[in-house]
Formats: sequence, structure tokens, C-alpha cells
Amino acid sequence: MIGGKTQKELHSYVSCAGCAYGEDDYDLEKVKEVVRYCKDEGFAGAKWYVNSGPNDGLAGKKKLYGLFAAAREAAGDDFRIMCDCVCAWDLAYAKEMTRALADLDLFWIEEPLMPHQADSYAELKRCSGIPVAAGEHLMSRWDWKRYIDKDALDIYQPDVVFCGGISEVLKIMPLLGIFDKQAAFHHGINPNVTRHISAVYPPNLVILSEYLINLAPKDQYFCKYPAIPENGMYTLPDAPGVSLDIDESKVLNDWLIDLTV
Repeated sequence: MIGGKTQKELHSYVSCAGCAYGEDDYDLEKVKEVVRYCKDEGFAGAKWYVNSGPNDGLAGKKKLYGLFAAAREAAGDDFRIMCDCVCAWDLAYAKEMTRALADLDLFWIEEPLMPHQADSYAELKRCSGIPVAAGEHLMSRWDWKRYIDKDALDIYQPDVVFCGGISEVLKIMPLLGIFDKQAAFHHGINPNVTRHISAVYPPNLVILSEYLINLAPKDQYFCKYPAIPENGMYTLPDAPGVSLDIDESKVLNDWLIDLTV
């Protein structure tokens, strides 16, 4: 109904939210362990989240470099490492850190700025030594057209839920295709819908799919067809619908589950 799949399998990367973090900082040896695990399991990359920013001075910059240097050391040269800034930086700091991290060959730097700063994103993209990714918080095709017109991003990241649902994302994706952009959907509340829509588009348009290794299995506890990659790849079930069918046996029999990370 949404076009038929052009990708039978989807290369996925691990979003490492909640991984290898102690009381107030990353354990770099555990970071390396997680990266090696992701690589051994066949994933295409691993994304790590920053925990310092413009107010943290030189010590914060060194901490950030140490995190991504440790990840790159464990990854080797043939595995993608991504950086997610969760909108926590400003333009000046983002420029400085993309220069500082450039030698680590990051695959992208995600959401360094607040989501509606299209002009600032375009300026950062022009001078960054790292591809710039964002878009999960853009809410409609009009937001997306503004970013496309400004050539503001290297990688566009729609969220099917946030942008207005399946109908709206089916209007956004042709815009990205027409202007020869690359997309990697944000995981969203549940990855099932996202993987179905991703599979409609060719791999030169939808290049990777996100997997939140700590959250996705719990988010999908009641799903009959959970979206869990095998050998680093998402596949699609043949059943009708978008795989949000409820496993009634779990609803009836399991009264208490642990949802802590």
C-alpha cells in the first residue's frame, strides 16, 4: 500500500543510549567492549551521545575527544562511529568540535543545534569536517523543504511519528529523493513502522536504520513481530500491516515487567 519494498534487508546501526555509562561519565573500556560487540554482531555502526558542551571548557572538550577516540580505537577503520549531540551545542562550539573530532572519521554528527536553526545548520555544514545529520524534530513537509532549500544537512533523519505520520512522511521522502539527499530515519517510538517505510526506498536514499539496543526490545515487549535486527540487518515480516500486532499471551499472562534501562 505504501509502494512495495525495494530493500529486502536494512543495514542497521546501534544507538548506544544508556551503554557504558557510570555515575557521571563513560567507562571507556566498556565503550570499547560495546563497540566491539556491535561490530561482531554485524551492525553497520555505533552511535554515542555527548555528555559535555559549551559550558564545560577544555576539560569537556578533552572528555568528548576521549570518548570518540576510544570508540574509534575499538572500531578500527571499517566500522562507522556516529556522534549524537541531542541539540546541546551552539554554532560556535559545533564548529570548534567538528574540527577537533575530524581526524576520528565520524560518519556523522547528529543534532548539534536546536532543530529550527536551519541557517546555522547550513553554515555548519559548509565548514564541518564531519557530515551533519538532523531532522527528527522537524514536523512537516514545509519544515523539510526549508532545510532542503538551504542545503542545510548531509543526512536527513525524519521521525515517522513526529513529522506527521505515514501520510506526511510519504510526502517528505519524494522531496529528499528529488533533490538527491540521503536519509536515515530516527528510530521513533516503535521501529516497526519505520522499517516498513525505509524498505520502500532504495539504499542510496535510505542508507541506514537505527536500533536502540537498550530500549527497543523493551518498547516492543507486547509486539508479536518485534523489529530486532539479526546479523545487523532488519528484515520485514510478510504479515499484513506494519507489525504492531499485539501478542495477547503476554497481555494475559505477564503482570509485572522490568522496564528500567
